[in-house]
Amino acid sequence: MKELSLHLLDLIQNAIEASATKIQVDFYLSYQDDVMTLKVIDNGRGMDDKFKQQATDPFKTSRKTRKVGLGLSLLQMKAEQCDGDINISSSPWGQGTQVNARFKYSHWDRPPLGKLSNTFISILQGNPDLKLYFSYQVENKLFKFSTEEIKEIVHQNAFRDLEVLMWVKQYLEENITSLNGGD
Repeated sequence: MKELSLHLLDLIQNAIEASATKIQVDFYLSYQDDVMTLKVIDNGRGMDDKFKQQATDPFKTSRKTRKVGLGLSLLQMKAEQCDGDINISSSPWGQGTQVNARFKYSHWDRPPLGKLSNTFISILQGNPDLKLYFSYQVENKLFKFSTEEIKEIVHQNAFRDLEVLMWVKQYLEENITSLNGGD
């Protein structure tokens, strides 16, 4: 995967397949500390200790349709290539999972962020009832987004409406670009 947004898409899909109804995504970038972190927290069914220990093994997957699961192993490989790491914490029985990935920001192998807005819109189109919370922080500047806030303002079925989805895409792009120093 060439962009972090694609790794994020994979993590969110994993959470949805684990019956998550609520997902929190946090990006943090510090130029001063030379670090970029991605955190995904879900309320899905979680993993037992044995499965969690094998979660980054490309030949371990919970899917029945294929025998490989490359998402977490590719994320781990990319983080480690960039002087970073990943950490997975999870509890079975509906306690959910948390994946933290850390990258050295200035590392020349660090993948670009990609289009986070496209990732979120893709997820919301297919899962309009998902409770998605997103924060994007660059140093001390913070942007937050919540599907629940949008539903309160617009209507409960907001993410079944193409106009709302296109507005959300633009809203996300503008705020992320602004925090990254763009216009």
